[in-house]
Amino acid sequence: MILTKQFLNQSVVLNEKEEFRQRPERAEYDVFLSYSWNDRSFAVRVVHLLEQCGYTVYIDLEDPKLNRRYVSQKTAKRLVEKMKKCKGLLYLYSPSSSVSKWCPWEVGVFSGIKNFRCANLPLVDRTGDNYKNQEYLELYPYVDYSKISGTDKDQFWVCEDDRTYTSLKDWINGGKLKQH
Repeated sequence: MILTKQFLNQSVVLNEKEEFRQRPERAEYDVFLSYSWNDRSFAVRVVHLLEQCGYTVYIDLEDPKLNRRYVSQKTAKRLVEKMKKCKGLLYLYSPSSSVSKWCPWEVGVFSGIKNFRCANLPLVDRTGDNYKNQEYLELYPYVDYSKISGTDKDQFWVCEDDRTYTSLKDWINGGKLKQH
């Protein structure tokens, strides 16, 4: 299932304190989440879903050492420092991210640092809505969220198409997409 704003609003209920909390700094993260500021409430919900599935996530929104009001080379260096500590990047793709100044930069920098270990996480309004990728995003697989076959556990899947995929856990640890 491609994540929808409707699903995130209904399934991931946050209280005000969870909305923008500071997480402890880590030596390593599974995922760097790239998102548009306009989608920040959805990004926080995605972080919670990822954490429920056992992933550690860096999201700049919760970094006390970043100041969004004053963007400088120091900001960019901090983001690069954090990217180096992440195994993969998930790009929360929406109409807002397609006009973001930072999202394409983050994907480009991360691709160079981590040998293209980026994936597109589409965000649409409702089930059945389609999304149209920007050209450069077609370089990367997309991420789906659905049940693990035969269980009631949800998982993030990195996919090339409906038949070629692997779990996000395998992918961030260097695994290849496999045909099923």
